[in-house]
Amino acid sequence: SELIDNELKNIENKIVSLKESQKESDRNLQRKKEAGINADETTKIIYQNMKREENYLNDLKKQGKNSLVAFGSGTAQILEAIKQNASKFRNKPIGPLGLYIKMKEEYIPFKSC
Repeated sequence: SELIDNELKNIENKIVSLKESQKESDRNLQRKKEAGINADETTKIIYQNMKREENYLNDLKKQGKNSLVAFGSGTAQILEAIKQNASKFRNKPIGPLGLYIKMKEEYIPFKSC
């Protein structure tokens, strides 16, 4: 009977140990799931940022030498509307002012600052 009692205690101890191992495994699995979710979210954010930057780069490439693009996407349409309705203005509006202001040659090296 003592032998059986010892065997029962050993089995009970193993069960307790296995339950603890199971709990630890569950915690590890949960951490890995959370890390996977965080990695997925981070990947999604990186992809969105990359797309935004690609779109910006494409816009810059489209801009080329068109100086109006720097003033906003609707500037050309506004200037065209002003041109078509010039007779309706007492004094024709001018703008954007940046079209009429040019950087002096001596300051060109600082243009990208």
